[in-house]
Amino acid sequence: MSLRHRLTVLLSFVGIALFLGSAASPSSSTLAAEGLAPSAFHLIMGQPASAKTDLKHKDTYLLREPYFALSYNESKGTPNWVSWHLSSDYVGDAPRRNRFTADGLLPEEITHIKHDDYTNSSFQRGHMCPHSDRAANKEMSYATFVMTNVVPQSPRCNEGSWESLEAYCRYLVTEKGKDLFIVAGPIGKGGEGENPKTQERKRAYSIADGSVTVPAKVFKVIMVVENPENGSNPRTWVDDDTRLIAVIMPNDMSVEWNNWPKYRVPVKEVEEATNFMFFSAVQVKIMDKKAEVDTEKIPKLPKKHGQQPPE
Repeated sequence: MSLRHRLTVLLSFVGIALFLGSAASPSSSTLAAEGLAPSAFHLIMGQPASAKTDLKHKDTYLLREPYFALSYNESKGTPNWVSWHLSSDYVGDAPRRNRFTADGLLPEEITHIKHDDYTNSSFQRGHMCPHSDRAANKEMSYATFVMTNVVPQSPRCNEGSWESLEAYCRYLVTEKGKDLFIVAGPIGKGGEGENPKTQERKRAYSIADGSVTVPAKVFKVIMVVENPENGSNPRTWVDDDTRLIAVIMPNDMSVEWNNWPKYRVPVKEVEEATNFMFFSAVQVKIMDKKAEVDTEKIPKLPKKHGQQPPE
């Protein structure tokens, strides 16, 4: 490991320590009780698939970021999955960053995808853990603007129903007092983008001269729980009535603008499509729920990107 990378990791841990000491941390008492590192909270319900912080595993390289965790795939130039905890403590109005940056926690021995690798590709830099899920302060917000946290996403998907689902997640924590454990990522290969200037649509299997795989679909799996705020292990918040939401959305221009419920599927369907196992630490409690499609009525919420664009 280079000196530069060692310093980057050290600074990251300093940032984590400061985070734990702040009022914004919803998990510090629980983590202390469990003897867990701060970033472990984002994987406390179970790691979706094997990943290690080991250069022998460049396609399943585990990154424990301060505000989310992920498995990075060098061959695809994208995450395999990104996992994070969401509560109202993370939500705010911190600014967005103008550009994405290389991830300082990703070793130099692994190829770094750059912001400009997406430029003029017809695909957007689609956050997996969204900026608005980490907008309590500028540090949190900027932490999501790393290239390890994005996949090439169709504009219609990213700005349409995918964004609507993100807004619904924040509605659950800010208006309904829930805590969420979320995993998102890409599925397959081959999507459809659109040039924002000419509106010309384009299908592609990769961008950046083959360095970045364009997924065929994107998924998100969400566990909705009540936090008793008593310092207990979050796994004890889960029971056989715990709500699970899962979506698989096509990564193309067919995605409906504001109708994410249309794309709901059982969690088991996402597991079969990805070969992942979600929330394995509480698998016994939610086994039956994984086979069910969420059917709760969903309110229409304001969209950042406003009304549906012209066809």
